[in-house]
Amino acid sequence: TGYPEIYYPLIELVKDYKSPSEEYMKIRLKESNWVSSDHPHEYELFDELLDRTEKVGLSNLGNTCYMNSFLQALFMTDEFRNTVCQTKIESNDPSNTIKQLQRVFAFLLLSKRSRYSPDLFLKSLPSLWRSGRQQDTSEFGKFLLDRMEQQWPSDLQQFTRIFGGTLTSTIQCYHCNAESSTREPFVDLPLSFTFDLNVSKNSVPTLQEMLDYFLRVEKLQGENRYRCERCQELRDASRRVEIIEPPRHLVLSINRFSYDPQTLRRTKILTQIDYPTTIKVPVQNGQKEYVLYCVIMHSGTSAEHGHYYAYARHSSSIETSPWYRFNDGMVDRSSFESFS
Repeated sequence: TGYPEIYYPLIELVKDYKSPSEEYMKIRLKESNWVSSDHPHEYELFDELLDRTEKVGLSNLGNTCYMNSFLQALFMTDEFRNTVCQTKIESNDPSNTIKQLQRVFAFLLLSKRSRYSPDLFLKSLPSLWRSGRQQDTSEFGKFLLDRMEQQWPSDLQQFTRIFGGTLTSTIQCYHCNAESSTREPFVDLPLSFTFDLNVSKNSVPTLQEMLDYFLRVEKLQGENRYRCERCQELRDASRRVEIIEPPRHLVLSINRFSYDPQTLRRTKILTQIDYPTTIKVPVQNGQKEYVLYCVIMHSGTSAEHGHYYAYARHSSSIETSPWYRFNDGMVDRSSFESFS
């Protein structure tokens, strides 16, 4: 039961240690503290794990793995973490999410314990996120960044340009060639599985191919025809998406959930994806390359429940930073091959 692929490294770590007696375990369960000043060496295994990873986990407060995974992803985005920590917040309001996020980041940086409980951060959020129910980490991420933007005290552009970009959506009528364009800000690009890729049957889609499909020229025909303002009629047309202001850090959201009209329920798409170390994004007047440093995973076969955890390395030291696996309160060293 559970997720053996996640907990197997921990089992390997403790398998050679002698099992404690039942009486000893009962005594330890009655204790409220992790560390005893009278017996400082009783937790050598605990200290060894913390020193080896050099990272602090986040306690699960009741189906909050979606939140913990996204917070660790933000923490490993060094520019974002430094910007948040260096911003002066005058408010002492406990519902100020930026202030509480600063507290979380401070503990993740400085705590000597293996995990930190982000309960004050969770309390700063609306009741939707405190319901104890599993939530979508992508939706939570967009909510959190929007909430922080509303609370940001000064130099808003410094904050929004980290993940924020701008794209244009242009529709061209095939009959009169008239074009209609709209500018849209974005903090993530939603990628879909509902497409036909030019890959062999024995291959799997890559993240690059999914992004290229999102930015493709789409034909609007048949029931999906476009109502042209100039023609005042439904016409065949094309729609193209172009990124004109790329973000410094690109977030790609993969839609693994679809709606089944027969069962009237959401289902999870289990298609495997190939993750490249770099991805090339066409932008206005050129191309921008991004290097992968974080992936948030959803484990389980259901769209209604499951478990989120993250693989990440420091964004500012790609060449030297190892990969880590953040699974709520447990953090261990990992590798790109573990999920690619």
